[in-house]
Amino acid sequence: MLLLKRLILPKLSSIKILPVPCLKDNYSYLVVDTATNFVAAVDPVEPEKIAACMDSVDGVKLKYILTTHHHWLSFFRLLVDCRDHSGGNLGMKKLYPQVEIVGFADRIPGLSFPVSHNQTFKVFLLLLYFIINI
Repeated sequence: MLLLKRLILPKLSSIKILPVPCLKDNYSYLVVDTATNFVAAVDPVEPEKIAACMDSVDGVKLKYILTTHHHWLSFFRLLVDCRDHSGGNLGMKKLYPQVEIVGFADRIPGLSFPVSHNQTFKVFLLLLYFIINI
């Protein structure tokens, strides 16, 4: 689980959060730093919807994918990986090869920047604090 612990406030007005409806009952988010035009995508489960939303904002460049968590389902006593939050990571990597995929576990698809419990990570003007509870 990824939690926002605190904010660095100097120009927080340059941060915009765009919700992107995904699946039947979920959301991904784009965090846009309007000062730099960099974007972080949070749980981009449907890459085509994320790409369409990014195309609607002039001149933005995807810098990070933030994977908050993923689910395991028990199916007839077997654990099945149900990537409803991380399932779009590899598709996003194909569309945006330069993107850094941030997450907490090796099983996160495409992970390029692993984080650990109690680690902080700065995304634009936001300081993220990772609480990992597996």
